[in-house]
Amino acid sequence: MSANQTIAKTILSQLGGQGFIVMTGARNLIAHPDGLSFRLPGTLTRNRINHVRITLDPCDTYTVTFSVIRGNTVKEIAKHDDIYNDMLTELFRYVTGLETRMLRVVFGQ
Repeated sequence: MSANQTIAKTILSQLGGQGFIVMTGARNLIAHPDGLSFRLPGTLTRNRINHVRITLDPCDTYTVTFSVIRGNTVKEIAKHDDIYNDMLTELFRYVTGLETRMLRVVFGQ
């Protein structure tokens, strides 16, 4: 396994792994030398965001870029720097409006 695959798999795991993919409809996951990018169904997201790139920075934080891609046009919607791994899912939910995990409901006794 190459270093970029290790980084990408770690990021996906921090987002919630296979459950994240199922809940968000993420597809076309691509491992980069310094991170992970993927597409989303833009009709389900806030601001029609359909592309996310998460990059590992030298100081062990992430830069997360949310974009809309239409044809050859890329419009950056939001970019957040210095994101710690435990902040990834909350940031993703806040910017896209998509849940990343199944919510478990416990009914009263």
